[in-house]
Amino acid sequence: MKAFLELYDAAGLILIPIMLLSVILYERCASLLVFLVRSRRRLEAGLSGPGDVLTLRKLQDDLLGSFWRQRATIAAMIKAAAAPRPSGNGHRHDQHL
Repeated sequence: MKAFLELYDAAGLILIPIMLLSVILYERCASLLVFLVRSRRRLEAGLSGPGDVLTLRKLQDDLLGSFWRQRATIAAMIKAAAAPRPSGNGHRHDQHL
């Protein structure tokens, strides 16, 4: 807890949204990874028969669509986190400088 308070003292209020964004970003990345692993296993389980080509194409399309949607969300969060910040961190010690 002491390390967090020292970090907060150095960074100011901006630390809270950055930490929340980091948690959400890590959760989204982990979720995407789990989704891709499960989808791969599902495809590797193998389908055989004449109708399976259409099923495989549908699975592939669903997988690709889901991946790009999740990727776009993650990319937007990374871009927001990397956006330039206004000068000054709004920290209470800035008023004394």
